[in-house]
Amino acid sequence: EGGHRLTLYVSNDATPAAAVGPADLRSPDASRPDTAFSFAKEGPLNVFCWRDGPLRYALTAAVDRAALTQVSAEVYKQLEQARP
Repeated sequence: EGGHRLTLYVSNDATPAAAVGPADLRSPDASRPDTAFSFAKEGPLNVFCWRDGPLRYALTAAVDRAALTQVSAEVYKQLEQARP
């Protein structure tokens, strides 16, 4: 009760045509090629995106920016710890 659905999309830059999820994940901003982290709003959802090597991530949820940023930081930390 009182929970929120969060969705994590993962895409490989080598296969952009196969990407699913938010437009920010599918279409990198060519004017900002070195951007590692970004925040956007897509309809009722807030979207926090980041790149890590060839992988692109987008975490989406209908929560405020501060909450999504906090969860995104934890997801990023756990992904880094799981890296071989």
